[in-house]
This record gives sequence, C-alpha cells and structure tokens, in this order.
Amino acid sequence: MKKPFRLTITRDGRLVVCDRGDNTVKVFSPEGTQLLHTISDQDRAFLCFAVCYQNMYNVSYYSAHIVKVFSQKGVFLHSIGAPKYGDGQLNGPAGITTDRFSNLVVCDCVNKRLQIFSLDGKVLSILEGQHIGLGDPYSVVVSSTGQLFVTDAEKQ
Repeated sequence: MKKPFRLTITRDGRLVVCDRGDNTVKVFSPEGTQLLHTISDQDRAFLCFAVCYQNMYNVSYYSAHIVKVFSQKGVFLHSIGAPKYGDGQLNGPAGITTDRFSNLVVCDCVNKRLQIFSLDGKVLSILEGQHIGLGDPYSVVVSSTGQLFVTDAEKQ
C-alpha cells in the first residue's frame, strides 16, 4: 500500500481499500494479511470510494465524474453517470453504497444531491432540494433497517 485512503468491508469480510498512492483498489483477505487482487483503472483516474456488491466493485472517481463497475477479477464492465448536471449525470461523485433493493446510491457532491441507480446504470431516483437539505453530501451508508445516513461536509 502506498497511500491508503478509504476502507470498506465486503459481506464476507474482505477488506476493500482505495489506495491513492497508485490509484488502485486493493482487496485483502479478512485478516488483512493477503492481497487477493488489485483493481486498476486504465485512465488512472483519481478514485474516491469503492464498494463490493454481488461480486462486482463499484468505484467512484471524483474528478472523472463517473462511477466505474469492475468484475470480481478487476475487469472493467461499464460506467455509471457522465460529467454534467442533468439526471443521471454526476459532478464530483464521492461516497457510494448499495441499498436493500440492490440499487447503487451515489453522493453527487457538487450537484448537492444523492442519485440512485440500478446496478446496470439506469437512474432511478434523485434526492435533492430544500426538503432534503443537502449541501455537500460526501459519504453514505444504509443501515440494516434500510435507513440512509449521509455525511454532509457543508453542514456542522
């Protein structure tokens, strides 16, 4: 590891670490002693968060304004989102998670909203506006009861 940044844990206990030193995602055994595989983006984009769901890795790339999906072996499958401001487009995606309906929830930081996508990349819902009150959503998790918890870098 060169510069470990974000850590998530898969359902079976594997450690998924974003390494900003070489812009890779490294997957370790549950004990953290064995490197199982490395996921590398050919564009070497600046990665932010990585989560594993159904043996696929979803990786947010903040400055590239997309989420990339990789197979369990690290093979690129497809992208979710595109740079801009419209529905299904992302501007500074950061925190990502999957909900209990097998949807991908993305913190769309600069656009000040959460976007919910199907795993194949179709936009399903957008949570934004004054009733949501998001300023700079940065990290998101889903509780065991299905509640969304979001950190907001703009709020104190």
